[in-house]
Formats: sequence, C-alpha cells, structure tokens
Amino acid sequence: MAEGAEVIRRRADVAEGSKRARKRAVDEETLIVAVSMQQQSSSSVEAAGAAITTATEGAPRRIHVVVNPFGGGGIGKATLESVLPIFERAGVEVTVLETQYAGHAGELARTTPLLDAFVGIGGDGTAHEIANGLLRRAGAERVPMGMIPAGSGNTWAYDLGLESASAAAEAIVRGATSRVDVMAVQAAAPSDETPSDAPSGASTQGPSASVSEYAINICGFGMPAAVLEQANALRWLGSAQYELAGLVLIATGKTRYGARLEIAAEDGTVLTRELDECSFVQAQINMHMGKRVCFAPGASMTDGLLDLVIVSRSGGLDILHANARARGASHLKLPFVETIRCRSYVLTPHPTSGDGGSSIALNLDGELAGAAPFRVECLPGALEVFSGTLRTEPNDTSDQFEPQLVMSLVRALDPSAVD
Repeated sequence: MAEGAEVIRRRADVAEGSKRARKRAVDEETLIVAVSMQQQSSSSVEAAGAAITTATEGAPRRIHVVVNPFGGGGIGKATLESVLPIFERAGVEVTVLETQYAGHAGELARTTPLLDAFVGIGGDGTAHEIANGLLRRAGAERVPMGMIPAGSGNTWAYDLGLESASAAAEAIVRGATSRVDVMAVQAAAPSDETPSDAPSGASTQGPSASVSEYAINICGFGMPAAVLEQANALRWLGSAQYELAGLVLIATGKTRYGARLEIAAEDGTVLTRELDECSFVQAQINMHMGKRVCFAPGASMTDGLLDLVIVSRSGGLDILHANARARGASHLKLPFVETIRCRSYVLTPHPTSGDGGSSIALNLDGELAGAAPFRVECLPGALEVFSGTLRTEPNDTSDQFEPQLVMSLVRALDPSAVD
C-alpha cells in the first residue's frame, strides 16, 4: 500500500511538473505575443507620427491655442490635453492662452502678436469670437484659424468636416485649409465709406457706417433671436432651455414679426419683399444651425452667397411644423418656407415688430449681438480656416423621438398639413 501511495505521489509530482512546464511555455508564448503586439503598437504610433511629420511640410510650426480652463465643467482643458500629443508628434510648438472672462477669446485673437495659426477650443460661440477678433485685424496680419470642437453644438466645425477634436488637430498639423465665406453685419445708417476694419471686398454701398459684427454661420431675425434671449433666462435647464424657450414664446403669442427686405439676388437683380407676417428671417453661410439642424440645405461655405431662409407664417403650429421638418431638411417643401440665394440684403423691421421696430436684437452664430435695422453682406473667402472635407450632405435626425412627436401632433391638429 505504501509503495502504491509512493507511486501515486510520484505520478502526481510528474503531472504537476508537466503542468508547470506547460504553464511556463504558455506564459513564455503569451509574453512573446505581448511583446510583439507592443512592438507593433509602437511601430504603428511611430508610423503615424512619421506620416503626420511628412504631411506637415509647409504647415504651421508654432500656434496659439485658446482655451477656457473652467467652461463646460473643464471640458476645454480636457480636450486640450487629449490633442497635445498630436501636436507634439508633429513637432508643432503650442502656446496656450487661457481666457479669463466673456469675450476674452475674441480680444486675444485681435490683439495677441500672432504665430503661424490661431486655434480655439470650444463651441460655436468661441468660434464666433475668434473669427471676429481675427477679421478685425489688418489683412496682412491674419493667420489661419483653427477650431477644435468642445462645445454643445459645434455646428460650424461639423460643417467644416471636423467631427472630433483629434480630426481638427490632425487637419492643423497637415496644414489643410479652406477659405470660407463670412457675413458682415452692419448698422443701417447711411454711409459712403468702407469700414476701416472690414475685410477686403466689403461693399461701399448701402446703409453701412461701420461693421458692427461678423458672423460665420447664421444671422437670424425674429424667432431665432427671441428664443435665444428667452433661453438666457432658462440656463438652469441645460440643453432643454432652447426648446422650452420656443414653447414659451409660442404659448404667449410672441412669434409674429414684420419687415421690409431689399435683396441683392444671386443673378444681380434687386428684390423687394414686404413681410407682413413672418417668424424667421435667417441668413446662413453653412447648412446647419443649432444642434446640427439642416435649416439651409443648399448652403455652401465657399460659394460667395448667402442662403436666406424665410418662414412667412407665425402661428405656433406652423412654427413647430417647420422646425420638425427641418430635422430632415424637408421644411422647404412647405408652402410658407422659402430660400433666396443672395449676395446681400437689408432688413428694416415694421413698426409693429419688437419695440416700435427699433433695437431688435439679432442672433449671430448663437450670440445676441447687433440690432435691426441692419445690412448683411457675404464676404467671399474672407476667412482661412483649417478643415477636413466640407460637408455637403444634410444631417437627418427626422427619425428621432422629438420630431416624430411634433409631426404626430401637427397631423392630429391639422390633417391638411403637407407631408
């Protein structure tokens, strides 16, 4: 029995030894594979770095990057940390400028001695500020603008083909730029002088004493500005503030505007329109607005034209219908929505609009700025900006819950609504 037990122990020892040997072999094989994968990963990173370095011939070597260190719960600072390695691998020297107060990004863009490029981290509001700062400099002083998306909408960056922070950083180190159009929004006071701070090509004709603001995305009159103004009192609601602001205005009947439009159309003709009732008069450079809603499906950032979208009804149901249809870029099929392609236009509010037709605020790129009456002119290719492939297809979100719910409501209340 003892001998049998000894044999069993020896067999167990042999089996255990074999098991340990197999485990060592597996561990060694795993280690070899892990080392190989690490080497491959390092090679991939090095290859990517080499590719970026090769692609940076003639691209910026020294750049300013503006960031709000506290905005959005620190998302700007986190975004900066995520893209710094891309710049480091490409050998791009980064000088970080931190904003201290509202409007500081634009001030920095206007006054800072420039390097090879001026880059912002943020959303559409930051892009608006920086573009205004750069455009107020003399033409010879300007450098390409970069925008690394880190906001809530990022609509302008989206239409530039920059859907992520890394894509934007890579466009910068590649030196990939486009010259995009800009709107000059001018006070409607007669003048025959060209503004000293206007970009090259600004018109000397029309009611323009000075350029009060530039816009790179939208210039909205009526509901676009009223919603923004109402939403400022509802910031505590977060992203829902704009939807609720619109509903408040509809519920209180504050949706009707009137205006006279003088439009320099695409073909050179001058059109005059009297709008006795409208809710939206909005010019756009690019296709999308707000939360990537395609309000101007035919707009191009490089065609030297504005797409002027007019919603000529002001009833609450019509406004809801148009906005829901815009989520699928089909609102232009409605009989009360139209687009006019133009080079410039002058809008004078009727006395029944706002406070006697004077000092009516505008929505410029999601910021309340300027006042009506006003003149808007497209400045072709006025801004050089780092970009990907410019977007040409609308973002269709018509299958989401919100527009589906609104369309169901519209059909229930108005069976004759156009599909």
